[in-house]
Amino acid sequence: MQKQYEKFMELSELCKLLHVKDTKTALKWCKKHKIPTILISNKLMTYTFFVNAVVDRKVISTLKEQDPTHWRELYKYYMTNDRYGYVVATECVKEEEPIKMTSYRRPKSDLAKNFAKGL
Repeated sequence: MQKQYEKFMELSELCKLLHVKDTKTALKWCKKHKIPTILISNKLMTYTFFVNAVVDRKVISTLKEQDPTHWRELYKYYMTNDRYGYVVATECVKEEEPIKMTSYRRPKSDLAKNFAKGL
């Protein structure tokens, strides 16, 4: 993407980020998300910070749904592109809950009665 952080982004770059072909679509997207656009040297530009914030907002909401208590840690993995750390942090090692009997049936045969006594 960008080698060095730049304050402004051309709408053509935004088109690549949004995977759209027309700059008018990118301009509509900016207006929809209330991101200001400015004209610099006959080029329509927008603020990189605001674009990244809007794009990351969806990632953050997804992470909050996934893990409401540790979403900040997961977001740090996303920002540093640490896939291994993300996978390790999201591995769920849940203990199996004991099976609860929803209904009780009386054993009919002697074998079944003896088996039930052993539990």
